[in-house]
Amino acid sequence: MPTTNTEKRMSTCVPPADGPALAAPLCPLCGQPNQCAAAATGSLDTACWCREVTISPTTLTRIPEAQKSKACLCRACATGEHSPKQ
Repeated sequence: MPTTNTEKRMSTCVPPADGPALAAPLCPLCGQPNQCAAAATGSLDTACWCREVTISPTTLTRIPEAQKSKACLCRACATGEHSPKQ
């Protein structure tokens, strides 16, 4: 699916300035394991599902400020398969 103006393809595991992969194992939206291979290994060279999904800007705005660039979303939250906890 092509990227539109309201969606952007990105990995939630890449902190600013393309630093090291994030080590947080839980999704900041739902608290479930994020199953991010890059986060688990600490290496952005590790293949992961997170590089293959499109995350809506609306979903990105739901990430608590304290968790931005610190934790990867899980696939369900990243793809909108379930609503995040409030």
